[in-house]
Amino acid sequence: METPTVDLDRGAHLVHFYEDEEGLVAAVAAFLADGIEADEGAVAIVTPSHAAAIEATLGDLGVDTAAAIERGRLSIADAAGTLARFIREGKPDARRFEHTIAPFVESAAGGSAGATPHVYGEMVSCLWRHGQVTAALELEELWNRLAQKLSFTLYCSYPSALVAGAHLGAELETACRAHSDVRGEGPLASRSSERRSFLPENGSVCEARRFVGAALERQGHPQLVAAASVVVSELASNAVAHAGTHYSVSVATLGETVRVSVRDADPGLPRRRISRATDQTGRGLLIVESLNAAWGVTPHSGGKTVWAEFSRLSGS
Repeated sequence: METPTVDLDRGAHLVHFYEDEEGLVAAVAAFLADGIEADEGAVAIVTPSHAAAIEATLGDLGVDTAAAIERGRLSIADAAGTLARFIREGKPDARRFEHTIAPFVESAAGGSAGATPHVYGEMVSCLWRHGQVTAALELEELWNRLAQKLSFTLYCSYPSALVAGAHLGAELETACRAHSDVRGEGPLASRSSERRSFLPENGSVCEARRFVGAALERQGHPQLVAAASVVVSELASNAVAHAGTHYSVSVATLGETVRVSVRDADPGLPRRRISRATDQTGRGLLIVESLNAAWGVTPHSGGKTVWAEFSRLSGS
């Protein structure tokens, strides 16, 4: 069978709004198989029906799941049962969450300090499906907090039909913002992000700017190209000058906003500086603020993502 690929940065947090169950299972199995084959380990916290389908597909991909489980490099847990261990009065308890989930990640890593296990979870989807939307969003944030302590790449999924209702607009925006990568199908196809990785070289800043301009044209936002090009130039320049690591740039349409993000492997957070008139540098974040509606930083496993958002309607 043809093996699907899930192209993610190490330590990324992906949300996949899916329509096709078989396509989801194939993508998740490939994601988990990549973790196992790279000796990074894998964890799946899933519903029973998906557990059986994922195990079968892993077998089709040549993964000996029994051996991987025996070696501790693969854990498959029930989503509802795992939730029950840390949900208290309808909300996720932060301490119980960490005590419940951290052992899965640490076991998959096998004691290797450099391992970044591949983790797939459906607990947020289970909460949302049962009307516990606020709890689902809180759980997404707890995953992000845990990623500041442990290294893992996280793949979450929601059925598109579950979250696409007009009355859930604000909640859906919040869910998207909790993730570094967004991929949508069906009614949420417009929310898929485009991403490209770059080397930490000065010439890459121009490449990043061209990528963002082309992505905005493809997504139907030519009015944002000028402002977004300036912003990505500043953010990419910071990644090259201060992080000095490979970095990735993504462009995503999220409802009424467009987000441009730059992700690098330096955990140090950017700070806005007060520059003198004679200073040649230090104005980057002030420029970003002047050109977009909002910007922020999301710390994550092995680095950070700096993002800026623009109104897709006003073009400013």
